[in-house]
Amino acid sequence: MPRPFPGATLFREELACGPAINAAMVDLMAVLRKDLGNISIERFGLPLNTDYTQIVDYYLRQLPNDWQAEQYPPEHAAYRLAVWSAGSWTRRYLALALLNDTGCPEHLPYQILLVAVPTEE
Repeated sequence: MPRPFPGATLFREELACGPAINAAMVDLMAVLRKDLGNISIERFGLPLNTDYTQIVDYYLRQLPNDWQAEQYPPEHAAYRLAVWSAGSWTRRYLALALLNDTGCPEHLPYQILLVAVPTEE
């Protein structure tokens, strides 16, 4: 798991907007699992003024140079998606999903970021 975005809060408890977050997590798993296998997802709260491009750039800087962007559509019904991977004996990847107003219409005082990585299984 990469270092969290500065100012991010890791959520372990149930959240407001829980059903939308769960739906986005299930959708993210369905989108990625067929190509990437099993994934683990962490949920983070981010300040409302955090820009999506800043988030993507921050995580991209943590990846080795041989990682490439995957060709998943960046816009989904409930979130914006960025995925990178590197081929090797073991498939390595990182996926980010930032819920949009459709994904979490409750107008929370923070944004929700989902960070997906391979499980250890």
